[in-house]
Parts: sequence; structure tokens; C-alpha cells
Amino acid sequence: MRQRMDHYMVMTGKKVKSLCRKRNVKWERKDKSAWELAKQDTDELTKLMNGDDTLESDPGKDDEDEDGNNDSDKEDDDVTGN
Repeated sequence: MRQRMDHYMVMTGKKVKSLCRKRNVKWERKDKSAWELAKQDTDELTKLMNGDDTLESDPGKDDEDEDGNNDSDKEDDDVTGN
């Protein structure tokens, strides 16, 4: 985490501020915001290392039904004109 903190502290304040906006971190001061960004990075790495799949799921999986088929495929299979 210390390396990530150093990484963010080397950046300019504008760059850290733009990263905060992208990652929904409240901008107060460069050092506080850099700490929050580093903490998020460390938490994400820990989840990946432990195999937690609680991170954002693939958006394509939401459209699948129980059989693993996409709902959009069903529309293509319909035969019209009968």
C-alpha cells in the first residue's frame, strides 16, 4: 500500500483529482485522496488474491437465463410468417 501511496503522491494534484472523480472518491486534499485511492487498490488486490468474486460481475451475465442462454438469442430463433 505504501508503494501505491507513493505512486499517487508523485502525480500532480489535477491528475489525482480526476482519478478521484472517476472512482467516486471525495476530493479533500491530495494526500487524503491519494490515501483513499491506495486503500481502494489494496482492497481490490486483496479480493483478487483471496478469490472473492464480489467485484463487479460481467454485464453480459445479467442477460443469461438458467440454462446459460442469452435472452437476445431467443428473439433471433423466432420464426415469423407462420
